[in-house]
Amino acid sequence: MPPRLASAVSLVLLAACPGDTNTSTGTDSAGTTDTTTTTTGLTEPTTDAPPTSTSTSTTTTDATATTTTSGDPPTTGTTTDAPATTDVPATTSSTTDASTTTGGAVDGELGCAPADLFDFAPFAAADCFCGDACDCYRDVPYGEGVSWNEPTLDGQQLSQAVDIYVPKDMSDMPAVLWAHANGSSKSFAANSGLANNALGPAIEAGQVVVSVEFRHPVTNYDDGAPNTDLVDAVQFIRCNAPALGIDPTRIAGLASSRGTLMVWTAVQPELADPNSPDPVKRQSSRLAGVYAAQAQTSYWGQWIADTFYDPQLHPLLLGQLPANDIALGHAVGDVTAAAPPIHLAYIDPLADLPIDAQSIGMVDPVHLPNFGDELCKAYAAAGHPEDCSVDYEVPQNMIHAGSVSFFADLFGG
Repeated sequence: MPPRLASAVSLVLLAACPGDTNTSTGTDSAGTTDTTTTTTGLTEPTTDAPPTSTSTSTTTTDATATTTTSGDPPTTGTTTDAPATTDVPATTSSTTDASTTTGGAVDGELGCAPADLFDFAPFAAADCFCGDACDCYRDVPYGEGVSWNEPTLDGQQLSQAVDIYVPKDMSDMPAVLWAHANGSSKSFAANSGLANNALGPAIEAGQVVVSVEFRHPVTNYDDGAPNTDLVDAVQFIRCNAPALGIDPTRIAGLASSRGTLMVWTAVQPELADPNSPDPVKRQSSRLAGVYAAQAQTSYWGQWIADTFYDPQLHPLLLGQLPANDIALGHAVGDVTAAAPPIHLAYIDPLADLPIDAQSIGMVDPVHLPNFGDELCKAYAAAGHPEDCSVDYEVPQNMIHAGSVSFFADLFGG
């Protein structure tokens, strides 16, 4: 087998390898560039017979990306950088009754009682990336506070924790949970493309930003990582919504590559445990929506092989997978009528299928845009194609910028 083919296929499968970097270099319209090069793996079934896809590619130029919603013809739209700024710190509100979020039926609680709120004061930090526009809290533990050695960061020890950036002088704010790519952590540079194109504009628009450190069921497979760390983070933030000035019905996700575990999280049914003695576990796990860059919408190897690849490549693909990869997560198969709005952005055009030994070296198998195409087909099959859309051929330095308009629409301004 040609070395190029073996190398390209390994990118799909070897999720524990370093690679999914998320750095900022060069310049864009905001003064920085996001460079996303990632490695993440594969997952789970909820259907007996995986569907197959036959897609055609679309093209765009410069900062204009092609947007498609499953079942509709492509339309073009230009991504923008940032909304108007607003100085903003939180006042508190308390919500404990269950209701309905943008993302569908909610069976869990929406906010903890005052006695159950977390004490954020010891975690207050002075060096907020947003300067005087926000208050911030660093390394706040959530879930079980589990620690692990991250293979994509040379074994650096990480733990379940979040950094929280709260706009000043506002209440009932939406919240955006950021889930990073492999090769990076919840920390990010103040002058990065991510900060300038997405997280900074979110603060300016009056949205609380929560950057999450989390395990991934493929990347951290050897540590027995579950696929529920982001669920735990959602429930922790929702429990403490009254303390942070967050509207508990308006919590959404922003993700890149590895972080698109957030897509799996978003399409799950309600995961709250109403009988738990832990008030956090009684919180709704539902998200109002997700903006995902370079997303994998399944980690189930057999489905990926059957859907995207020529049968001659299947032995190589499937021979490198975890034995129980079927359980890692298959967002495409979990979409229902209650799944929330999701927008996906990819650097490349749709690949011609099936991918064979001659064409595999021409695609990014980890961030195959066809992952997004298949998710939108699932939304169409569930009866609401308008809630899934994809941008193809987005300039690399603008891959997160589309989140600004997405969240403005999702949160109502």
